[in-house]
Amino acid sequence: MRTVVEVLIAVLCMASAVTVAGAQTPARLPLIAILSPGSGSTPAGGVVPFKQALGDLGWVEGRTVRFETRYGDWQPDRTLAMARELVALKPDVLYTQEMEAT
Repeated sequence: MRTVVEVLIAVLCMASAVTVAGAQTPARLPLIAILSPGSGSTPAGGVVPFKQALGDLGWVEGRTVRFETRYGDWQPDRTLAMARELVALKPDVLYTQEMEAT
């Protein structure tokens, strides 16, 4: 997981207009869109650890990055609709996980 997050951070740095000098705030925070096939009321899988790992690397929601998270509630049609919604936001990175077959 750590390697994936480090690669993600590198992509964010290249994709955003973050300046290296000082504590300047970028005009637009990088957007990470997160799509989970599960439920928002009981988030499982990688959403929480993913955000925690980014936080450990200094990416703070609202200060250095924005998150948009959508949940499919284990319904393929809803998950597809949420995916379309997130893609329309034109995120810098889209993070998702697969839906287990039942």
